[in-house]
Amino acid sequence: MTLFGTPLRRREDFGLLTGTAIFLADLARPDMAVMRMCRSPHAHARIMKICTEDALAHPDCIGIITAADLPSGTGLLPAIDLLPDSAPVHQALLASDRVRYMGEPVAAVLASDAYAAEDIAELVRVTYEPLPAAMDTSADAILYQELASNKVHETSQLVGDPDKIFATAALVLEEEFAFHRLAASPMETRGAIAEAESGTGRILLYSSTQIPQLLRNEAARILGLDKAKLRVIAPRIGGGFGCKEAIYPEEILVLQAALTFGRPVFWCEDRQEHFQATVQARQETVKVRAAVDEQGVFLAMEATCDADIGAAYGLLGNTPGAAMATLRGPYRIPHFRSRSRSFVTNKAPLNVYRGAGYPQATLCMERMMDLAAQRLGLDRADIRRRNLLQPDEFPVARGISYPACGPVVFDSGDYPACLDMTLDAIGYADFPARQAAADEGISLGLGLAFVVEMTGNGPTEPARLRVARDGKLELLTGITPIGQGTETTLAQILADRLGVPPETIRILTGDTDDQPDAPGTFASRGATMGGNAACLAGDALVLAARHVLAKFRGVAVEQITWENGALAQIGGPNEPVTLHDLAALTGPAALDVRASFADNGNSWSNGCHAALVEINRATGVIRVLDYAVTHDCGRVANPLLVDGQIMGGVVQGLGATLFETLRFDADGKPMTQGFWEYILPTAATAPRFTLRHLETPSPLNPLGMKGAGEAGCTGAAAAIVNAIADALAPFGIPIRSSGPFTPETCFTLLRAAIGQEAPIQ
Repeated sequence: MTLFGTPLRRREDFGLLTGTAIFLADLARPDMAVMRMCRSPHAHARIMKICTEDALAHPDCIGIITAADLPSGTGLLPAIDLLPDSAPVHQALLASDRVRYMGEPVAAVLASDAYAAEDIAELVRVTYEPLPAAMDTSADAILYQELASNKVHETSQLVGDPDKIFATAALVLEEEFAFHRLAASPMETRGAIAEAESGTGRILLYSSTQIPQLLRNEAARILGLDKAKLRVIAPRIGGGFGCKEAIYPEEILVLQAALTFGRPVFWCEDRQEHFQATVQARQETVKVRAAVDEQGVFLAMEATCDADIGAAYGLLGNTPGAAMATLRGPYRIPHFRSRSRSFVTNKAPLNVYRGAGYPQATLCMERMMDLAAQRLGLDRADIRRRNLLQPDEFPVARGISYPACGPVVFDSGDYPACLDMTLDAIGYADFPARQAAADEGISLGLGLAFVVEMTGNGPTEPARLRVARDGKLELLTGITPIGQGTETTLAQILADRLGVPPETIRILTGDTDDQPDAPGTFASRGATMGGNAACLAGDALVLAARHVLAKFRGVAVEQITWENGALAQIGGPNEPVTLHDLAALTGPAALDVRASFADNGNSWSNGCHAALVEINRATGVIRVLDYAVTHDCGRVANPLLVDGQIMGGVVQGLGATLFETLRFDADGKPMTQGFWEYILPTAATAPRFTLRHLETPSPLNPLGMKGAGEAGCTGAAAAIVNAIADALAPFGIPIRSSGPFTPETCFTLLRAAIGQEAPIQ
């Protein structure tokens, strides 16, 4: 039976589509207190006084928590990817003396129901003294008075001698690219429930989180609890995208409220709160300089990335460092220097968002490739081909480090083949004729982009495998499902390993009792780390079963073999013994094993994207017509799921490039309050896809796998922006941003280029 590489349908979809899957809100009970946050109406202000008398007098008020009510020594929220000399600008659970973004929590109120909690929150009277807001990285207003400036973090890296190369280069290109601020928009907003666990004396925290184990550890640290007394469960999550790869004040405050008031507490943000207080993404400015020879070979690059990280660090907030570590992408470029800097501003904190710096790096690098081709009169595909690392160069040490993950070493790939497959898929050779034959008033453009992304991030991944009383195998994994098909993929990989039907395997996730020390779900690590760990657990279970049967029959373990999903005895009874049969003989406790997979480094996926867009010059409307991706994630366990990840990621990147943006006024007030202002892509905006797989197995894990969760989103912005630039090139319109390229934006660009009075032809 060969299941690896088979396009099995997703097993989790039935519960999602029929409404039987259990999400956080489904766990709410009538006796729960409901927590509501009092949030700052100012981007920057000094807190003069907090009056709670009127709120406490409300008949439905259960209690109120302010910073003064928190236990002495209550910790700050963590940030785990920074250098030791970074400024200590960590977020507190509740603001005490100063608020630094609109929506920052100031107090938590508890009531008998959500409506009463909303009313009571409005009765909390906070007196503020407004302060000037810092709304960009160059602002004069200082957020933290103990610091000399708003710069809180800096990372520099150097490879070779770029100064020497720039001094003699035939062509030096300089550009600056601006990236706008985005919000992850999961169907389910953030939420948490805390209660005393029946019969154990522990506290149980349900949270819509991608990282239940890390949440348990940090929540215990922040509140000064014994982590053995805390259990965290992540039920079904209605989307994550990185915004649930964070630790929030509300998750900790729910715990504190349950401990303080001795009853279950429920909290869930509304969509307006989500746009105000959930971590945001990607607001950066990158200055790039490249030295290129007459043949289009990139000899050196240097870049500076300044990031607006909001009012405090996120859990994983060093996206500028991640962007600079991957800026050169798949290209050789032997001399390189980068500097990444983080600045605090009066906005919600920044955190990782699907791609975690790769979309910014990819757009910068791929725009520079196109600009160099234009200056030198070279074909866009040819200039890329001249700079790509070659298959015989792997593994490739890049001479730089990725934040919190160590040296960047590309493990495997065939970048030229990936490029050629994509060019064929998009019809690159025929595009000039198609562009020339476009309808009147329509401009066509084609854009290319090459992606590399770190995946399979470890360092370890545990797995537990046991035989349940009903005879099914239960895999207890630390990989939290966030829509990527975890249950289908892990069951498929394990079934292939053991030679059993996948429907005989049950996947259990999201419970720190099952896996207390797993890293969680992030960095496209689920299938690679979880799948290899599952295989090790499968091997351990087979070995344990052989020993059990050998002892039961009084024979040497070497006489017991595993074939076709069952045990057999050499020279013994012909009837195979299934694990269910064995468990019935000995009891299931003997068939319960643990394993842990340790990676040998980070695997690096790659892919080449091509986008074909049309621009209606009369309206400024941009449509992505065709989209081709060739993707290399090593051995593909389930091509159907990989295709889904890539297509979903591309559409997400399309939305970020054409529609989505967070806007603020001069005083720091968010102007984006809901989906009537934050426009998301729909099925109607999805392009025609041509997807191809290229498999160069990773040598770093036995399955040869690499991740696929972020590749679509990572390449989409660069490919689409390059296509827009190509379509607008005849009008001399420079493209130096990530968008959003709304109809209004595009129409304005065309008007400015052609002249206000001239008709747009």
